Amino acid sequence: MKPKVSIILVNYNGDKDTLDCVSSLEKIIYKNYEIIVVDNASDNQGELENKLPTGVVLIKSKKNLGFSGGNNLGIKYAMQHGSSYVLLLNNDTVVENDFLDHLVEVAEKNENVGIVTGKILFYSEPNRVWFGGGEANIEKAMVHHLEAGQIDKNSHEVRDITFVTGCLMLIPKETISKVGMLDDSYFMYSEDVDYCCRIAKENLRMLYAPKSVIYHKVSVSTGGKNSPFSQYYRTRNDMIVIERYANNKAKAFLYYILRLLKRNLVGQFQLKYTLNGLKAYFLGEKGKSERI
Repeated sequence: MKPKVSIILVNYNGDKDTLDCVSSLEKIIYKNYEIIVVDNASDNQGELENKLPTGVVLIKSKKNLGFSGGNNLGIKYAMQHGSSYVLLLNNDTVVENDFLDHLVEVAEKNENVGIVTGKILFYSEPNRVWFGGGEANIEKAMVHHLEAGQIDKNSHEVRDITFVTGCLMLIPKETISKVGMLDDSYFMYSEDVDYCCRIAKENLRMLYAPKSVIYHKVSVSTGGKNSPFSQYYRTRNDMIVIERYANNKAKAFLYYILRLLKRNLVGQFQLKYTLNGLKAYFLGEKGKSERI
């Protein structure tokens, strides 16, 4: 029998996306899996329970724990119920029916695996890449998606990478034993970078399996890639990552501040949200913020 996989979806006022994702998961070829939906204290928490198919595990959080905290509730449940892998999957995605087979196959065939991820295409443009593997260089305060925005080349080459987005993470139970769960002090954004840094410190591999394909309705849950919500948390949390993991912190902070300046000058970010994020960092604020 194939190893058991617990697929974790975190929902916050995104019932339609969550139900679409669950519907696509019910069609997958892989058989030994369960779906765990963690509802992060949505406004209509009771309605989702009535809409989910029989067999889906629903965990109701009494408060919004953010991406990290919500996923951690699911991870705890999975580890208590005999899963060999947890799969963190954004609720605003839909999947190809063989996506999980390819992820598990790569995890099982390789040694020293910390995380396996797959190819993520735009839902609105299914031939265009949103994530084709990732690179992280904390010394230069840089994390980016490979092949982002490019037309899919249909490559099947499995390769080592240095960053995995939290949108799609297959994590073996052994990794969780060594590294732990996500750090919920971030609340939203950068928790995946933090987790990858911890994976790297344990000398575990991060593998990209491009035959595994899903489609992402990008940033539906936060109102856009550069919403005030995302600008604030990304600024604050990126600074925390640099503080924790950069060897030359002064140099890494300089790179990051220059990058923030550029984002503001070209209109990607707005100064008031950037300054709010920086202020929160220097005040030592973590977790969910009352500033947004």
